[in-house]
Amino acid sequence: MFRGLDTAESLLNKGPALVKDGYKFVCRYYNINNPSKNLSLLEAKNLSSNGIYIIPVWENGYPVNERYFTPENGTKDAQNAYMIGVNIIHQPEGSEIYFAVDFDPNAEEIQGPILNYFHAIRIEFQRHWAMKNMPKLKIGIYGSGLACRFLKLSGIIEKTWLAQSTGWGGYNDYFSWNLKQGKSFIWNGLDCDENISDGKENGFLLK
Repeated sequence: MFRGLDTAESLLNKGPALVKDGYKFVCRYYNINNPSKNLSLLEAKNLSSNGIYIIPVWENGYPVNERYFTPENGTKDAQNAYMIGVNIIHQPEGSEIYFAVDFDPNAEEIQGPILNYFHAIRIEFQRHWAMKNMPKLKIGIYGSGLACRFLKLSGIIEKTWLAQSTGWGGYNDYFSWNLKQGKSFIWNGLDCDENISDGKENGFLLK
């Protein structure tokens, strides 16, 4: 297992401190509505130069109930996330972007609107992959164990990130996660959450 953290605050010039404290990766945001939360290219380069892997998560607006999860939002979110990842941050081929499902959906909501949302993301990513010299990026979900399990079995996504909410469906019996979020804490004055990875390759380094 590798230790990491996620935060909505910049980690620019925090690479040495992360290494000192034993962190191997960080999870940072992409979004359009609140760009102050976003990973910057300079931040990504600084983290990478210190060997800290970067894992991006897309969370735009309020994906906190089933009404957010429409094919239209899936297409739009995929377009914007891919644009930031490729055109601004220069994510390499084979790296991933997680998309947040920030509530506890039931099986009907997962198999209906949430599945349709991720299907639209997949279609939009594939459209970009078909263009010349555009990298293939993997798709991940941040959410409950129930949502992670179903979406992974559907074949639409490659990566799962188990949210820290222990009362959400499937938390106690989903063990195939790539990332698992832990408790909230303050690190170097920043609001963060602890995370662990499955020990496999997660995230990217910029060259």
